[in-house]
Amino acid sequence: MKPPNSSKDWKEIADEFQRLWNFPHCVGAIDGKHVAIQCPLNSGSLYYNYKGFFGIVLLAVCDAHYSFTLVDIGNYGSNNDSGVLSHSTMGQALEAEQLNLPSHETLEGWRDHPFPYFLIGDEAFALKQWLQRPFSGRELPEDQRIFNYRLSRARRVIENAFGILAARWRIFHRPIQGSVGTAQSITQAAVCLHNYLRQTNNACYCLVGFVDSEDSTGQIRPGEWRRIVEKGCNGALRPLCCPRGSRYQQSAVSIRENLKEYVNSPEGALSWQWDYVRCKGPRH
Repeated sequence: MKPPNSSKDWKEIADEFQRLWNFPHCVGAIDGKHVAIQCPLNSGSLYYNYKGFFGIVLLAVCDAHYSFTLVDIGNYGSNNDSGVLSHSTMGQALEAEQLNLPSHETLEGWRDHPFPYFLIGDEAFALKQWLQRPFSGRELPEDQRIFNYRLSRARRVIENAFGILAARWRIFHRPIQGSVGTAQSITQAAVCLHNYLRQTNNACYCLVGFVDSEDSTGQIRPGEWRRIVEKGCNGALRPLCCPRGSRYQQSAVSIRENLKEYVNSPEGALSWQWDYVRCKGPRH
């Protein structure tokens, strides 16, 4: 699996997120999952997670087509998404601006205001210039609910990527028997095979209706992988915990506010987004 290594590579991913999921400057969706394993010898509670089983963490970024671009495998199951990210090689590289993300650019047709390129994640992650997350809370104003909905549409690709992985590779439906190193190697191999089949034999690997999709009004049709994974819920990839409290960088708040304005503007809005959000009512 070869990660993007130039600003051109990242820009191509961002263009696909804009074309397919209508979210600008997004270079990937990020999330983390627990991979269930048998209790490692002499590990204490390091690998024991809040779900009540032993596991290692699979932290991953994917592109707009459900292929993984960056992964970190093997962190202690007791950690949460944000903690894993901050201690991972990818998180440190992003913080140090070492991944060659594209330079700030303006959004076409909307103000003379340059935006960075960034990942998108859920509320488990800290808000940063290079990582955008939804607004938190209930009874949010409509413009914030629109932003959350638009970000959620694009972020679903990482849910689908993990769902395909767990549905196609049934070893994830039960705790992996073996050492932590063995579990890491198996997970790495599955990720690489997932990418290979996505890119070379996708019609067989990811059948029509297998992943979540939307109709012309933005209504979500759940993918077949959800039914398959639910059957294996005792061992399938599980969500990580969401830490308490909201952590953010002030500069990232300004970026999110401007993105919120953009997706609510004539230049950045989708024709049916208001109907969808008003029909659903207040959302996180």
